[in-house]
This record gives sequence, C-alpha cells and structure tokens, in this order.
Amino acid sequence: MTYEDVNEVKANFDNVYTAPTPHSYLKLMTHHGYEISDQARPYCAEGAKLMREINGDSAPLQMLDVGCSYGIGAAGVKFGRTFAEMTRFVKDDLPQGYDDASNTMREWLNGSRTASTIHCVGMDSSAPAIKFAIDAGLLDGGIPRDLEDADCTLTEEDLQLVRTSNYMISTGAIGYVTETTLNKLLPELGTQINGKVGRWCVVTILRMFDTEPVRESFERHGFKFGQIPGVFLRQRRFADDEERNGVLEMLHERGFDTTGYEDDGHHYANLYIATPPDQYHLLEKRLSEM
Repeated sequence: MTYEDVNEVKANFDNVYTAPTPHSYLKLMTHHGYEISDQARPYCAEGAKLMREINGDSAPLQMLDVGCSYGIGAAGVKFGRTFAEMTRFVKDDLPQGYDDASNTMREWLNGSRTASTIHCVGMDSSAPAIKFAIDAGLLDGGIPRDLEDADCTLTEEDLQLVRTSNYMISTGAIGYVTETTLNKLLPELGTQINGKVGRWCVVTILRMFDTEPVRESFERHGFKFGQIPGVFLRQRRFADDEERNGVLEMLHERGFDTTGYEDDGHHYANLYIATPPDQYHLLEKRLSEM
C-alpha cells in the first residue's frame, strides 16, 4: 500500500496551510487536539543540545525542519515555546493584519528567556506559511517547495540552505513527505558543515505508515536509520469516526495492537533517528535515556 493510499484514510487540512497568517491553522489544529510538536520537542531539542556539546565551536548548528508549516518546530527548539503557548498567543494577542501579526510575533519570540542561537531553515509546500515564518523571525531561511512533485527541484539558493544544515527534524510530516522528497534532500544535507558530528535527523512517523521506504532512502544515502524504542507520541485526535475506523482497520490488518494507543481516539507516532553510522550510538543513547 502506497503513502498516497494511506493518506486517503486521514482527514485533510490542506485549506488552512496556505493562509497568510497562522490564525486558521492553529485554530483548527487546536480543535483537533494537535500535540505532536510538543510531544516531539524535547527529543528534537535534546538532539540539538548534544550536537552542540560535541561540536563546540567547531561547527555552527543549522536545523532544517521538513514540513515546517508556520515554523512550529523552530518555535519549540530555538525559542522554547510550546505549541499550547503559541496557540494561546495567536488566539489572544496576534493581530489579524499581516504586518502587525508578523511584527508582534517577532517581538513575542524575542522575549523568550530560552531562545538559542540555532539557525533555523524551514521547508514546506506552503509558500505563505514559509513567508510568514521568516517575516515573523521564526525561520532564518525557507524553502517553499513541494518536492513530492517529480518535476520540482531545489534551486541553487535552496541547495545552499540544505548543504549548510547539519540537523534535520520532521514532526508530523513524514507520510505526506515521502522518499521522493528525502531522495532530493539527503544527498545534499549538511555537506558543507565540517563538525565533529553532524547530518543528524530526528523524525516522527505515524504508526499507520510503513517506514521501510523511508529507511531505504536514508540507508541509500549513507545514513543509519532506526527507531528509539518505547517512545509513543500522540499526534492528534481523530477528526471523526470515519477517520478513526479507517486507521484502526489499517493498523489491525498490519498486525498492530492498538490497545492503549489508537483505541483511545488519537493518532500515535514513533520516534526515529538517522545519522552517519559511526555516530548513531551517540544520539540513540541520549534520546533513549530521556
């Protein structure tokens, strides 16, 4: 079964990804109990922390967030803002007008006591989401591309951003993003950064998706790919009974026990990492101890 077939079971929220500001996106995600960004944030942040501990001043840290939408991953990893904090701020304090919204968001982020110096790049098929995230200071650079389109390629400017990114995350996007995208990114990822360690990836993948095509893509490009055992992350509530029944049927057909997980009415994801083979144990050990 292809990712396209599996995605037919899931609810579709494409209409909110192309608004100029994140109001509609965050309102809808909150309505559906979206929480994968907060569930994954400690692991993504810890991976970045470990890389900086090992590299010291030998290499900067630039994070590429694949499927970044409005910069949610950067808000968590760079600025220490939770998804709940961000949604409350947008709902209560963010103006509707574009310029006022982007300026107010930037001021709010700059007030974070836990902001770090990580350079953040986002990639997403939604150009408006990328634009807002850059203008609001969530992202330092953006790649507005749908690399799932076979005819879509990275520009020279895009390639420079990927080549100078030595840490990649993706929370909630793998499945929409497939090996088609990964095969365009991974050969270039981090190739212009020469730290002691690098080209690390931390990604979440819904249990409903077959991970083998993703594994094969990472391994084809010289990475070791594996699951952090015992980590189950809630993504969001099922949108309706149709989605719930479709997902449960699919998981049961594949032999998954959904007791205590999807049976409670939520999508669940597992946590995966990929690194150069000789560095895998470093990241695996740190994240397994959390």
